[in-house]
Amino acid sequence: MRRLPLLVALVLLGSAALAAGQTPPLQAEKTLAYKTGEGLTLDVKVGPVKIHKVMITVGIPGGVGAAMRAKVSKVDPLVQETLTFVFDAENPEKIDYNVTYSVEFLNSKGELIDRFSDKAGYEAEAKTSKFEHVTLKAVLPLIDKVRIKFQAAVD
Repeated sequence: MRRLPLLVALVLLGSAALAAGQTPPLQAEKTLAYKTGEGLTLDVKVGPVKIHKVMITVGIPGGVGAAMRAKVSKVDPLVQETLTFVFDAENPEKIDYNVTYSVEFLNSKGELIDRFSDKAGYEAEAKTSKFEHVTLKAVLPLIDKVRIKFQAAVD
C-alpha cells in the first residue's frame, strides 16, 4: 500500500517534466534597467519564437522620412517624445506565430507610469520588429525600468 502513493507521485512528476520539455511556454516576462541607444539582452522564448534583444531609442530616427512623419503625426515636439523599440527575434518553424509585446515603464519605486502594446508576426524567419510609442517628455526622466511581457499565439 505504501508503494501506490509513491508510484502515483513519480508518474505525475514524470508527466509534468515531459510536458514542460515538449512545449515551450507561450508567455514570458522580463524587467530591464531603462537604457537607450544600446542593445539590451532579452534571451526570451515564447512558443518557438526566440527574442534575442531590444534596442530603445528616443526621438524619431531615419532622416528626412522621419522628419516628414513627425510633421504628419500629431506629436507636439515641445511636450512629447517618441520612443522606438526594435526587437530582434526569430521563429524557426513554418507555423506563423504572433507575439504581443506589452511594454510597461516603471519608476524607481516599481510603479507603472506609462505603457503600450503592439504585436508582430513571425513565420520561419528572423527579423527585427519596430514599434514607436509617443509619451510626454516629462515622463522620460522618471523611467527607471522597463517591464516587457511577451505572449505568443498561432496566427
